[in-house]
Amino acid sequence: MTTNVPEEDLRPLPVTDPVERFQSGEIGALQKYRLQEVTRWYRVQHLHNDLVSLGQAQVDIKPHQVSVVHQVISNYPHRFLLCDEVGLGKTIEAGMILKELRAREPDLRVLAIVPPNLVGQWQFEMKSKFNESFAVLNTQTVRHLSNQGYAGNPFAHPDYSDSVLCSSSWVVRDEIAQLCAEVDWDLIIIDEAHHARSHPDGSTTRLYRLVRDLSPTEQMLRRGMLFLTATPMQLNTHELYSLVEVLDPALFASPVDFERHRQAMPGLSKLVEQLYLHGFPLPDEKPLETAERVAEWLDIEPMTAYKRLIAGKDDKAKLEDVAKELEDKHRLSEILIRNRKAVVGGFMPRSAYRWDVSLTPAESNALQAVEDYVQYGYQLAEGGNNNAIGFVMVIFQKLMASSIAAIKESLGRRRDRVLTAAGISDGQSFDDHQDRLDDDNNASDVVGSADVGAIDLADKELQLLDRAIGALAKVEHDSKAQVLIDRLAKLLRERPDEKVIVFTQFRETQRHLAELLSDQGWGVNQFHGQLSPADKDGAILRFRDETGPQVLVSTEAGGEGRNLQFCHLLVNYDLPWNPMRVEQRIGRVDRIGQEEAISIFNLWVKDTIEARVLDVLEHRIKIFEETVGGLDPILGEAESDLQKIMRAAEEQRAAALDDFGNRIEAEIRNAREAGDLLVDFIMDTKSFRREIAERIIGQPSPIETDDFERFIGQLLSDVRTHIKRVGDGYELTFHGRFYDDNRRQLFPVGPKMRAVFRPDARPDAQDVEFMAFGHKVIDAVVSQVLDEKYEGVIGTRRLHADGELRPTNGWLFTYQFTVSGIRPEERIVPVFVSDDGEIDLEIGRIIVHRAFRFDKDEEEINPAEIPDNLDDAHFSAEQFASEESEQMRRQIQSEADDRTSREVARLEAMFDYRERVANDKMVATQATLEQLRASDDEVQRRILPVWEANLRRAQEVMDNLAEERERRIDEVEQYRYPQVDWALKSLGRIEVVPPKLD
Repeated sequence: MTTNVPEEDLRPLPVTDPVERFQSGEIGALQKYRLQEVTRWYRVQHLHNDLVSLGQAQVDIKPHQVSVVHQVISNYPHRFLLCDEVGLGKTIEAGMILKELRAREPDLRVLAIVPPNLVGQWQFEMKSKFNESFAVLNTQTVRHLSNQGYAGNPFAHPDYSDSVLCSSSWVVRDEIAQLCAEVDWDLIIIDEAHHARSHPDGSTTRLYRLVRDLSPTEQMLRRGMLFLTATPMQLNTHELYSLVEVLDPALFASPVDFERHRQAMPGLSKLVEQLYLHGFPLPDEKPLETAERVAEWLDIEPMTAYKRLIAGKDDKAKLEDVAKELEDKHRLSEILIRNRKAVVGGFMPRSAYRWDVSLTPAESNALQAVEDYVQYGYQLAEGGNNNAIGFVMVIFQKLMASSIAAIKESLGRRRDRVLTAAGISDGQSFDDHQDRLDDDNNASDVVGSADVGAIDLADKELQLLDRAIGALAKVEHDSKAQVLIDRLAKLLRERPDEKVIVFTQFRETQRHLAELLSDQGWGVNQFHGQLSPADKDGAILRFRDETGPQVLVSTEAGGEGRNLQFCHLLVNYDLPWNPMRVEQRIGRVDRIGQEEAISIFNLWVKDTIEARVLDVLEHRIKIFEETVGGLDPILGEAESDLQKIMRAAEEQRAAALDDFGNRIEAEIRNAREAGDLLVDFIMDTKSFRREIAERIIGQPSPIETDDFERFIGQLLSDVRTHIKRVGDGYELTFHGRFYDDNRRQLFPVGPKMRAVFRPDARPDAQDVEFMAFGHKVIDAVVSQVLDEKYEGVIGTRRLHADGELRPTNGWLFTYQFTVSGIRPEERIVPVFVSDDGEIDLEIGRIIVHRAFRFDKDEEEINPAEIPDNLDDAHFSAEQFASEESEQMRRQIQSEADDRTSREVARLEAMFDYRERVANDKMVATQATLEQLRASDDEVQRRILPVWEANLRRAQEVMDNLAEERERRIDEVEQYRYPQVDWALKSLGRIEVVPPKLD
């Protein structure tokens, strides 16, 4: 029987065996041979760091963050609540965790859901600090895909499915949420996760429903999930319980079980703390009393506990073992990590000051005319149920507190709109207008395009507009701007090189202030959301690096991701009504690494409603002295509350503001008191394992920074990249086959890049790439260099002897050993076989390490000068590699058996507990359901579907736990008998000649 085989398939396969290639004369160039040796060595060293992200992040990583990342990565599944206090870097922790997981699984599919005003910050932080490029999915990008002819699920599009970022307000829309939940994500990150709320009556927020759909029971022990929030959710037990249940539905049997556990934790935590501090027995207790307390928590006999404690009286390690067992009873700390500033330390105090402004009569009259127009607009909005008009009036009211220049420009644009488009809808929603404003479009453009009222009402609006515009035209003096100029002049006279950030909400005000301040001779930079990444980076770099008095005039975009702790003076020219945005502003300078006390200056216009708002922010919320990031559930509605108050008549506002201030003050006081209850010794110590962090941080780097910079340059040059030094970094221009083959995936914006090659070069810039392992370009080049068909797999080197390397000739065989097991690893072993037949591993190591220098004095060897002894050397090297493989296997066998047994025991205990909890939950749910079915109360019967769904989910949890137990244990058992595979990866002819004479 004959088979027709295409002619092209009859061609011989390319030879990949290094020895055969060498013998056939296929010898690579010196540069390529050294490059593959160094690349292979560096890659293995990099992958076997305790935390690979330490070398991949463009950020000064702190010990508590190292501890958090280590804890998350060390515990499978990676499902945690990250609840560090504001300013401790939860976003950084999430980025590091992502880098760790991606190093282990390059094709990881990640979804990040964040509040709308943080989308830009997240995208910037992930790109600039971690080389993680997130594609933002929103209405515009989905429309773009549709216009390109793509009709599938946008979350599954090849250009978007790798790392997707979307806002929590957009992704919860019904049709979008359904598409999102259809994708098989590997890691889901939810920022400000407290917005995903579930209430005891069964009602939930749309975000909670999506989060629950993204965590089906069959994925509960496989799909990674990180919920980020600084909120002290203990204020509402059920909200915290519902999030914990999504992450691990078998950790607590019921809300009652959770609350009972939470109430008991302070006692357990105190017991553990006292054991660490005082040993056994505890102060003022008889030994048996302490033993009984320990026995109750560990569910053992008091005498058993007594014997163990007595044994630990003079043996600290044994006492710590008891304390650690007690720590393990803190179930909530298995899934919730919370670091506190008081424990971490490193923060500076902050103080607030007022800069008083007195308006001229002309300014007061003009603002009153605007106020009259705004109140009419509110009436118009309410009478016609027109949200767009109401939104416009809110903008005008904020503009009144910003600047005369800004409101004058916006009123003019509004007048044009009323004249030309009365009664005509622009088709945009309230959310569309808010998004445009949040994106730092001009307020005048937004109000100049928003809907206006009916035609028959336009005349009245025009009259009020003309009156306000006329009054503004009579204003000749800008009192508020003059106060800013005078105060800054005083500050900068005292400290000539001081840097000051001036925040405003509006682009119009920003331009006005930048012009005025530039006229005073100060260095002025503007920062806003409409700038290109390069212009944003340039503004920040000039503000940071230029000498003399420097002012950065910034919109809210300055609160997005940029770390400005080199500055400690902040001016609020106007104040957002949303306290969380005020906190964002302050958070740019109030960060770890700030070395100066922070001063916040607020311009205060006497006898205005905005002055009353400042009173609330300053005295009731105390926002300028204390962080409020954890109070989002209380302050999240503050802006909408203030908007309602502003719509009221002037005489009613004062009383309404007093009521609002009293309520907010009481709620915040209660929240902070409740927050103190979250202070928990066990939570503190498990969240921040100092000894682990110090061990990891203290490890010497296997790759020297100078060597690594040199290596990256060589790696990029190998694909014909033009490298030009520019300042502290480089300008790269890619071309040739590598660029053409990867243009779509790696170079969507063209062949040029700005880059740095050193991990200690941190420009904090969006358009400066950090070229390191983990960057897509570098990973692509590494993959090419380590391909078995790469030219540099074989080569020759003639190098000079030095103090550690004597003259010798021979062959260098580089083997890669792959060890399977619970902790798989790779090892690179360079085997040097001299022409005398001697094997010397130390010479092999030194030769590889010398390649790190890419020494220009090294030379290639003339093939005609190479002796015909490769086969004998190869036989010796293979024999050594075989023996080394068996020795490795014997060395790790005992450890693997012991580690596997311990891991199986841990899994058995974990699943025993979780199955018991899941069964209790199912029994309790069934009982509640039967009670509801038997009830005649219509209100109770209305929630029957909720409890029927709860029962189905409880049964699914039980079924999946049983399946997952079997799968996980079978998976671990495979590692009981580890295998060691080995392969020859490269071959080189080596000559070490005497050192050069000077």
